Amino acid sequence: QMNNASVANVVIDPDCAGFSNRRNDRMLYFRDDELKERWSEDEIQRAIRNVLRLQQDVERSGKTFVFVIAPDKSSVYRRCLLSAAKDQTIPNINRALIAAGINAPDMLETFREKVPATIDLYRPNDTHWSEVGYILAGETVGRYAMNKSGRTR
Repeated sequence: QMNNASVANVVIDPDCAGFSNRRNDRMLYFRDDELKERWSEDEIQRAIRNVLRLQQDVERSGKTFVFVIAPDKSSVYRRCLLSAAKDQTIPNINRALIAAGINAPDMLETFREKVPATIDLYRPNDTHWSEVGYILAGETVGRYAMNKSGRTR
């Protein structure tokens, strides 16, 4: 059960973000999503080194490693916010992982690209993907994994 302190209820531009609910000018997400705004560069680099070590261990065993970060709702819809938070710089962990050589599809950018033309990419009153979001995630990871393993589609 969520309490009101754990949920952000923010104003969004309904022309930017398509939600099917009656109050499609507002969006709910967990306040814990905001913790990423306080991550230090040191914490981020330590996490990247840990994932890189994990990737190297998996690849030494002859397996293909793909690290997937499920993008949170507040990051995906950030440009649709009608508040100062929209302009805050948040670390793009996905890009940092990719730049470090970690095999990771850029899920955040893939989801952001779909926001303007997709109704309910995430469920309107929830932080989980909708059916459309799960399909997009599956297709994105599937294409990436197939390309990484040398197979073509």
